[in-house]
Amino acid sequence: MSPGPVNPPRASGQPGQGGGKPPWLGLVLLAVAFAIIEAAIVTAYRSLLDPQGERFPLLPLPGSLAGLERVREAATLLLLIAAARLVYRRAVPATATFCFLFGIWDLAYYATLRCSLGWPRHGSDWDLLFLLPVPWLGPVWAPLLVSCVLVVVGSMVLRHESRRGPFRLGRLHLLTAALGGALCLWSFVTTPSGRALAALPSRYPWEWLLLGLALGLAAFSHAVWRNRRP
Repeated sequence: MSPGPVNPPRASGQPGQGGGKPPWLGLVLLAVAFAIIEAAIVTAYRSLLDPQGERFPLLPLPGSLAGLERVREAATLLLLIAAARLVYRRAVPATATFCFLFGIWDLAYYATLRCSLGWPRHGSDWDLLFLLPVPWLGPVWAPLLVSCVLVVVGSMVLRHESRRGPFRLGRLHLLTAALGGALCLWSFVTTPSGRALAALPSRYPWEWLLLGLALGLAAFSHAVWRNRRP
């Protein structure tokens, strides 16, 4: 009988290939640490541009600073995408990891601002969410709700991948989820006055957000049911 390999190959860590659990602690630490960095930058913006907090967070950034802020936002997204891609090679678990990271990052970001600035005071406070490609505006409860959904969905997919194998998504699941995501984004960019940051919008179109979340969760729920069938 020929001897086996001296150093047998180790499990790759990929779900469905004998791998272990997702690196939950590392993912959470990365998201929280980067959220603190982001909150520190926003705190510096306020101290320099609006010391009294009269317009915060709807600050009219100077042209050069606004351009730099757009680059920073793009870099933030690239960092989260790269981190997810380093953990998983396949598209589905990598996307789930990005959703989990983004959700934790956003929740920790608002928690840090609350501790450092006492803001947001209420969930109804308006916030400038992104500048790419146009300003996104919405009450704080809206991105917090989206982030909670992303954390739950991302963690459920990763748990499935580690325990049951690949999480399969059909074309209809992807199309429905994409439509739901587009409606959520539309709710943040649809207000003309919000784009100019001249004044607070008269109302937030929350019905678009809830419809988008409902579509996305319906597609995800059906995918979970399909993946659990024997």
